[in-house]
Amino acid sequence: MLGSGRVATNVHTQRSLAKLFGVSRVTVQRALSGHPYVNEEIRAEIQAAAKKHGYRPHANARSLRTGQTHAIGVLLFNVRTAKWVVGPVFFEYLAGITDRLVEQEYKTIVVRDWQLAGDEGNRTPILFRERAMDGLICTHPTTPLLAQFIDKLNVPVIWLDSGHHEERGTVSRDEACATRLAVETLAGLGHRKIVYLDKPGSGPSKPADKAYVVHHSVTERRAAYQAVMGERNLDPKCMVASAYEETIGPLKELLAQSDRPTACICYSTNEAFWLLSACIAMGLSVPKALSIIALDDNASIADSWPELGRISFDRYAMGRCAAEMMLERLENKTVVPPSLNFAKHQILGSTFAHPSS
Repeated sequence: MLGSGRVATNVHTQRSLAKLFGVSRVTVQRALSGHPYVNEEIRAEIQAAAKKHGYRPHANARSLRTGQTHAIGVLLFNVRTAKWVVGPVFFEYLAGITDRLVEQEYKTIVVRDWQLAGDEGNRTPILFRERAMDGLICTHPTTPLLAQFIDKLNVPVIWLDSGHHEERGTVSRDEACATRLAVETLAGLGHRKIVYLDKPGSGPSKPADKAYVVHHSVTERRAAYQAVMGERNLDPKCMVASAYEETIGPLKELLAQSDRPTACICYSTNEAFWLLSACIAMGLSVPKALSIIALDDNASIADSWPELGRISFDRYAMGRCAAEMMLERLENKTVVPPSLNFAKHQILGSTFAHPSS
């Protein structure tokens, strides 16, 4: 047996493994990487010894050898200006991305948008000064300027729920499908007065190099609501909710009307909880007096009472798909994988029911 009779001590490097087996370090390196030039029996013995003695390859050494960092960046919103994006939503994506990448021995680097704003001086981010990652997954709606910075990285890019709807290289949610499910569920229960509690259609004035905080789903959900309501010969009515303090008053006025709506579809869980607060203040029971469905979901909603009605989809699975597309791109950089549009949704919660007679 190769290396028989040798006593292993402090086997933590390729050099020590080579000494243990009486072979060259190149042979050990090839054996650990599964190189075909190494005898199968020798390769198996070296790999078994490495596992037994807890050998771990040095990431920096591997990067120098392969020219790859084995790191993938995941771009998220600037947490100083868009905290509402960072939380359960982002980390459901991140968990899916990380779990898939780690299966192929890649690590993830969380990147914030300001880290991409490079210049030519000494403060140029390390992402530009060094090849810090092999690819970038963008969970971020971009401005033209931010897109230019991303292009300068010269690495493969996959867009995840970012508003990019190219035929290749994107993973997105079917917003129209989610909205249709909400409208058809309420209409099927007998609701005819269904109001849409919307998000503002344009974000605050910001410099061109800052993230545009309004997501593409704002326009897509609104358009789908109006279309499906029209198909059912129902009158679409939208109310914009900009902030809680500015919205709670108009919500109370809406609920005080004699012909108030019997159901409300909300752009997100934020607007839905504002509406629940208004119902409590007005002494209205949900869902007896008003049915509520949000077009979004996150892991914390299941603990709410009553459990908020919402359209749920699998962000973890979307994250895994984005990571899989990135791995395909790294395998063949000249081919961009076809885009994926997630249309599988389910409706959860207890804040919607038949309208009271």
